[in-house]
Amino acid sequence: MFKLKKFYEAAFTAAMHALRDFDPSEIAGAYVAIGMRLYKTTLSDKDYKKMIKVIVNTTVKPYKPTLH
Repeated sequence: MFKLKKFYEAAFTAAMHALRDFDPSEIAGAYVAIGMRLYKTTLSDKDYKKMIKVIVNTTVKPYKPTLH
């Protein structure tokens, strides 16, 4: 778990640094695209579709304060 937390923190830090040059929605889009590609590569079609359904039907709260 420690390795995963360390990776998460590094990815988050990279995203925060990228805010100097990119719009937050562009950064988020790039991370989502990378994640979806990794999921598509590793999950079965059935599990991938189930995951997409959960994502679409899940409500999330934005970070405070919002950036827009």
